[in-house]
Amino acid sequence: MYNLGDLTYKNQPKIISDEVVDSFLKKLKDYLEKNNGTHFQFIFHGGEPLLAPMEWYKYFISSAEQMLNGVKIRFTLQTNGVLYNEKWANFLQENKIYSSFSWDGPKQIHDKFRVYHNNKGSYDEVKSALALYKSKFGHVSGLTVLNDEVTPSEYYTNVKELGITHFTIIFPQLHHDTDEQFNHFENSKTSGFFGKWLAELFDIWWFDRDKDKPVIHYFANIITLLLGGEATSEGLGSGENNVVVLETNGDIETTTALKSCGPAFTKEGNNILTHTIEESIDSDLIKLFVYSHKEVSQNCKECSLLKICGGGRLNERYSYQNGFDNPSVYCNDYKVIIHHIKERLFSTLTKEEREYYEVAY
Repeated sequence: MYNLGDLTYKNQPKIISDEVVDSFLKKLKDYLEKNNGTHFQFIFHGGEPLLAPMEWYKYFISSAEQMLNGVKIRFTLQTNGVLYNEKWANFLQENKIYSSFSWDGPKQIHDKFRVYHNNKGSYDEVKSALALYKSKFGHVSGLTVLNDEVTPSEYYTNVKELGITHFTIIFPQLHHDTDEQFNHFENSKTSGFFGKWLAELFDIWWFDRDKDKPVIHYFANIITLLLGGEATSEGLGSGENNVVVLETNGDIETTTALKSCGPAFTKEGNNILTHTIEESIDSDLIKLFVYSHKEVSQNCKECSLLKICGGGRLNERYSYQNGFDNPSVYCNDYKVIIHHIKERLFSTLTKEEREYYEVAY
């Protein structure tokens, strides 16, 4: 995987070999049996996963189903949508591979960053891909990075125009010492700006009376947490982040977001051809990521919002001087959006309900 200047992907194969697949699935089977694992989710990521041929997917899926007999398997895929066509749509549907599409908002924003080698934007192709997927599955999910060049109103209008039914919005992958060449967001240094942007988006969504309005996972998860429920992601909640990456060369690493902390940052020397799953996930960085909502700075431990924001995503806390022993670079943004949602949510409750749910807050 590539992220913010980390070029280690150039030293790796473009596609995972059968040897790596076989070793991974065999060791995964052993790991699940030892730990009584009954469910497992595979996420095909990239780069762009649709660059791999269908024959590769057929081999992986059949091998996984044979090797992990008795385990409930789920396959998902994150794509930019450019290669998604009728053939791929039918293949993914037949194999129950559920997809999410990466897009950057309205056409003028999307086409600024997601371009072909000839600098032509890819928005129109992604729009067609979203419509095709929705026609097959009846729903379509998206993933987008918050962008300060578009207003919340323009952004939400675009979501509805594209027919997106569920989507995840994430903060730009910045930390306290991100090199300026990788920071394209003019307002990232304005404390609370992104929080106010999200608060405006929340109100547009909250007061939208369309029964088919999209589910915004970030908002839905905050609401769940404020009401005392459980919801965990890399950037919210108090649960464990049970995700690892299998690179194309067999390396077992923590997630791509940590690559934003520096070149080869996620490389800890563990490879599926030479290490077991247990050995690989016992590495310092992977363990820190898994328990990142518990391993937070002292400031976070003393904050009443910790059970909601979980300290934010691990990469957002990084600095050259203190490592990860810092609040998130988006700490004030979290405070703004969480307080805003709390006020909107609790204003709809009775006095007794507010007093009851304050326990969660």
